[in-house]
Order: sequence, then C-alpha cells, then structure tokens
Amino acid sequence: MSSRLLKLFIGLLVVAVPLLMFANVWRSHQYFDLENRVEALRNDQQEAVERNKRLITGISILRSPGRIITEARKLGMEMSGSDQLTVIDEDP
Repeated sequence: MSSRLLKLFIGLLVVAVPLLMFANVWRSHQYFDLENRVEALRNDQQEAVERNKRLITGISILRSPGRIITEARKLGMEMSGSDQLTVIDEDP
C-alpha cells in the first residue's frame, strides 16, 4: 500500500508542479501589466497637474489689474470717479 501512495504522491507532484509554475508565470505577467498601467496613469496625472499649473498661471496673468486696465483702455473705457457712481436701492 505504501508503494501505491508513493506513486500517487509522485503523480500529483508531476501534475501540480507545472500547474503551479504556469500560475506563477501568469500572475507575474498580470503584475507587470498592472504596473505598466499604474505608471501610465501616474504620467497622465503628472501631465494634468502641470497643465493645471499652467492654466492657473494664465488665469493669474489675465486677472492682473494692470492687464485689465490696459484692455479696458484699448476698448475705449475710462476709470470713473466717485461723482460718476450711481447707487441703486434694491428695496422696492
């Protein structure tokens, strides 16, 4: 009986070892694929952060008072004095 158990154990090893090796290779492939996807997402995120920084800088430049005054003058607008202001009461 012992010889029969030994043959069964060896047979299981002959089948299990290649299956486990295949599973290991398959998992390694999945790991490297996920690692590449994570790296691509990190690159996309970094590009988005840099693009946002450039946009924020652009907004700051466009909102600067000196630029607004220059653009207003180009459009023929002038600064108004306090005597030219009209207060509108919202209460009916």
